[in-house]
This record gives sequence, C-alpha cells and structure tokens, in this order.
Amino acid sequence: MAPDDRRRACEVQAKSHLLHLREGFLECGGRPEEVAHLITRSAAPLAALMRHVTRLGGMDAHSEAFRPILALEASGALAAADALALYPKYLRSVEQFAQALDRWGQTREGS
Repeated sequence: MAPDDRRRACEVQAKSHLLHLREGFLECGGRPEEVAHLITRSAAPLAALMRHVTRLGGMDAHSEAFRPILALEASGALAAADALALYPKYLRSVEQFAQALDRWGQTREGS
C-alpha cells in the first residue's frame, strides 16, 4: 500500500473509532457497566489503529493517554466506576489523535 493511501486509511480508522465511541456512549446512556464494556470492546480496534499508524513512520502512535485502554486488550477488565472517569479522557485523546493525523497528512502533502 502506498504511504499516502495508508495515511488516509489511518485517518478514516481514527475518525471511525471516535464516532464509535461517541455513538456507543449515547446508546448506553452513560450507565457505568455499559461504558466499561464499550471501552473494553474498543481496546482491540485501538491497538490495531496504533499498529497501522506506527507503520506510517514519522508519527508517534505510542501515546501515554492510550496506555490504560491498550492494557484492557490483555486484561479485559475495567471496573464500572473507573469507566466513567476514563471515558472523557479517552474520547479527548482519540479526538486529539485524529486531529494530529489530519495535520500530519496536510504537512506531508504540503512537503
């Protein structure tokens, strides 16, 4: 896959992940157990996104903000009480990451 195509695919994947998190939260009505399940289910897709972004080169995909989410891929356990505190930070981090991918792509295309 060409580097520009890979970058665009990562942008789409990041924005889709963000949309999934927003829709999932609305659907679960903010109920702690369901938010915990939403976040836990999102760990594997986030890990896949990070692997794809790493292949781009030139962009750091190892965000500290994602560490607690990525750890869920292995453990699969998130307390409901922790989910409500974690979700806003997670959502904000994915938003910032998607924006960084956009900026990175614009910078690369402008080179």
